[in-house]
Amino acid sequence: MKNLSIKFIYHKFYTYIFFIYKKFYIFDDNNETNSNLLLAMVNPITTHFQNCVKYLKQCGQCTSYKKVAERLNMHPQCLSDILHSKREVTLKILNDAITEFNCNPIYLHHGTGNMFTGVEECHSEVKENFGSITYVSEAAQAGYVEQFNNPTFEESLPSFSFPDRQYSGGIYRCFDVAGDSMEPTLFENDKMICRVIEPSLWLNNIRPNFVYVFATKTGIVVKRVISISKENQSVSLSSDNEFYKPFELKLSDIIEVSTLISCLSHFRPFQNIERKQAKEERNLLKETIAQQSQLIQQLNSRSNSTTPEMKPISEHA
Repeated sequence: MKNLSIKFIYHKFYTYIFFIYKKFYIFDDNNETNSNLLLAMVNPITTHFQNCVKYLKQCGQCTSYKKVAERLNMHPQCLSDILHSKREVTLKILNDAITEFNCNPIYLHHGTGNMFTGVEECHSEVKENFGSITYVSEAAQAGYVEQFNNPTFEESLPSFSFPDRQYSGGIYRCFDVAGDSMEPTLFENDKMICRVIEPSLWLNNIRPNFVYVFATKTGIVVKRVISISKENQSVSLSSDNEFYKPFELKLSDIIEVSTLISCLSHFRPFQNIERKQAKEERNLLKETIAQQSQLIQQLNSRSNSTTPEMKPISEHA
């Protein structure tokens, strides 16, 4: 009860302070001194609010910024504008953040102390170092291509982290595998974790025999690279499933390239048995072909040995 009372007092006190600054400074645009004070007062508060929202996503309390916006009863585009410093956070949003997420009013105002009150910040430094991986499900892949340059759409996608340092640097995506074109390397519904390559590095960093995820103008493609041509500005791709034929992809049709780093596969209890059976069938087929080849060679040798020699015809015959 004591902690709740202190929190309530902090809440009311800083709400009153925000109201005073809003009343006397925000709406007095003709006062240059007030405008400068507004920039000094409001911008840090917006920055502190941004830090709180980013932490909520990183620690997993909200899987996406869209979820944060829903719990704050605000439009996702509005939250996106605040996160990109296109607009300032309002008193209502700050009050909702304090009420809904236990944001610390002192941190929002001064940037000191814990971000949140009454909760432990669950090893935020460790989690931040692991990095964030944006998950693009099979259902979201079409929208990912169509709204590639829309930051609001990307922020609406869920994200997660892995306890592995290799995901702490760079931009990472997670895509669902659709279809059987990459079997037996990748199976349908597997999760591919990829690192995004900068467009300026495509020609130098895309290497043969590696698997990449290509976001094209028509959809998501996961293939193994055969070769890349600087002259034709294209890349030759192939599937691990031999049923599918190789093809060329123009670099101008590509909007994003990601290197396959790791894969999350569903447990398949009979997968090893199926692979063992397929291996046995291949070995049996090889033995059969070898036996047939040996038999053909023997028949050819016998045919050559039993064929009579043709005698030359005499001129006087």
